[in-house]
Amino acid sequence: MNRRRVFSLLLPLLLLSCGNPAPKEEVSSSSEEPSSLSQEKEKTKVLFVGNSFTFYGEIPVIFSEIATSLGASLETNSLTKGSQHLYQFADPSTDVGAELETILKANHDYDYVVLQEQSTYPVSNYEGFASAAKKLQEKINATQSHAKIYLYETWGYEAAAKGASCSIPEYEANLRKAYDQLAKEMDVSVTYVGKAFSDIYSHHPELNLYYSDKKHPGSLGSYLSACTHVASMLSLDPRGTNIFSSGSGAKVHDTYAKVVLKEETARILQTAAFLATK
Repeated sequence: MNRRRVFSLLLPLLLLSCGNPAPKEEVSSSSEEPSSLSQEKEKTKVLFVGNSFTFYGEIPVIFSEIATSLGASLETNSLTKGSQHLYQFADPSTDVGAELETILKANHDYDYVVLQEQSTYPVSNYEGFASAAKKLQEKINATQSHAKIYLYETWGYEAAAKGASCSIPEYEANLRKAYDQLAKEMDVSVTYVGKAFSDIYSHHPELNLYYSDKKHPGSLGSYLSACTHVASMLSLDPRGTNIFSSGSGAKVHDTYAKVVLKEETARILQTAAFLATK
């Protein structure tokens, strides 16, 4: 599935919940300054850059919903297109590269920029992966006043592991090693979604994280990814959320259908996401 999306979610400060009483507004008051009876928190701006491993299940949307339920105030944007590598985003002559330059030049105040490489490239071509990520780091540093870069470590899956003659967790360990090495070279951070996937794959094999192609994230995988981003980037504990919905892996009429997870399942995924940051 190939597509490119740029979206912006301006989410309110009300805590989202499933079946909970209506949350209270946060209000600041002062008898001396009646014009400042309420004040909105400064929004945290996040940009996701990647391919279908980011847009399947609308991971940035679920990330925003979970973070908002935990008290964050976010503006979340994404630039994604299927099968893309980071070198394509780093090249201004490509459509996604030109679009990314436009976004970065128009916005100088991103707090976080998440970079997701094609799923096997960090293992099959580390130098190409590293070169592209460093070029993007230069672009981000040149246009953003204070953005922190996070490398989005993805997961092992059957076809990749079979091609490398190893198990799925072993393949993810190779991915993690590549992401760790590059993070050290760039002095940036990693959001360990793949590590969380391996935890669930190894300890809860009854939970299927994958879409029907056994590669992309299904509803459980998308939820796990979103929770891991929340824990990594925002240092919020996803175990505190009562958001149990996720995007499905399948696109229906240009949107992703919402799937409501069982609370027990959601809690297992939240815990794996939290532990992946440790």
